[in-house]
Amino acid sequence: MRHGRSGLGGLVWRAPLLCGVLMVMEGLDSNVISFVGPLIARERQIGTAALAWVYVATVICSLVGAAGIAPLSDRYGRRRLIIGSAVAMTVCTVATMLAQSGPQLLLARGAVGLAFGAAVPCAMALTADYAPPARRSLLVMIVIAGVALGYVVAGVASAVIIPAWGWRTLMQANAALSLLCTAALVTWLPESRRLAGLGIQDIALPRPTELLGHPFGRRTAVLLFLLVATYAVEYLLSFWLPALLMRAGASMALAGYVTAAAKAGSIVGGILAGWLMDRLGRRSVLATSLCLGAAMLLLLSRCTGMPVAALVAVVLVSFFVDASFSGSQALAVGCYPERMRGTAMGWLTGIGRVVGGGLGTLSGGYFIAWGVGPVKVAMLLAGSLLAAALVLLALQRGTTIEAAPAEPSQSQA
Repeated sequence: MRHGRSGLGGLVWRAPLLCGVLMVMEGLDSNVISFVGPLIARERQIGTAALAWVYVATVICSLVGAAGIAPLSDRYGRRRLIIGSAVAMTVCTVATMLAQSGPQLLLARGAVGLAFGAAVPCAMALTADYAPPARRSLLVMIVIAGVALGYVVAGVASAVIIPAWGWRTLMQANAALSLLCTAALVTWLPESRRLAGLGIQDIALPRPTELLGHPFGRRTAVLLFLLVATYAVEYLLSFWLPALLMRAGASMALAGYVTAAAKAGSIVGGILAGWLMDRLGRRSVLATSLCLGAAMLLLLSRCTGMPVAALVAVVLVSFFVDASFSGSQALAVGCYPERMRGTAMGWLTGIGRVVGGGLGTLSGGYFIAWGVGPVKVAMLLAGSLLAAALVLLALQRGTTIEAAPAEPSQSQA
């Protein structure tokens, strides 16, 4: 039964708010490794290339979480999957702190990827389940912006805590916050409207092959390309920007503050893009953001040796790149009916993360190891964003990609 679709009160706000808090913690848990990872590697005598594979293991395991676990939320409930992921992230934060070797660190971060991969599509699906259609992009992108806010917290906390008290204190604080977040989810997180009140026996689990058949096949192909391209750029910058800054001579504190400023810009970019997408059209706003992100990357590559200009360029890059990254996911979540959102977002974000994110994460490590210059790196990343914009704009005007196709009423529980 549908109720309260036109309003923005009660559960309609509670679900996005709690999902946003979860995404803040997911962003903190995921990004803090970019600061403590090099310190752990130095302490455990792990090389840069080996550390890159630890990062890649996180990405690969996230595919299992997104494609193998998140789709179960369409049948067993989004709430259960989200709370389980929060518990796992808390445990894995402690395990990262206690890891005594490279393999142990790899296992801990792999488990983080598993939980993160499951949590993100479930949170987006639950938010979309409650969001009125006219506010869906904005609410989904506010939730996704929580990941960027977690990155800001990771950057500021690293800059303040690590120099004064060490990386272990940072990880302990992270674990404590994760525990508080989990308690809040257990207490207040609602279940999806469609799933609440239904028995498991009443719900058919969607098949992943439905994503490739009529009427979803064309949009699935386009959305996969968008997500692979934006994940590649997002993950390279997220994992390796602090290392690139420190290699260029920045201190740990400066790298933390610059990264935090960049992610603060990305939060504004993502929310503004969501507001514009609901008003001006999802496809046109997203294509514009992709093109401007590419332009800002090229501008950044020309700012070496100019600290103030470089800082402004980094903020602008994050503004448009993160708007494109979260905008692609906000576009995707509205392209499928409620009964299969967990399955669709699980597979789309999972494949996008492991293919695009894995490629971006691994290539960033090798770019640093091989001494590839910033101009070439910026050109490669800009090319990825421009290709995504071209694919999106190449769609025929008559193609419906901005809304889920209508389905018979019996499938709309």
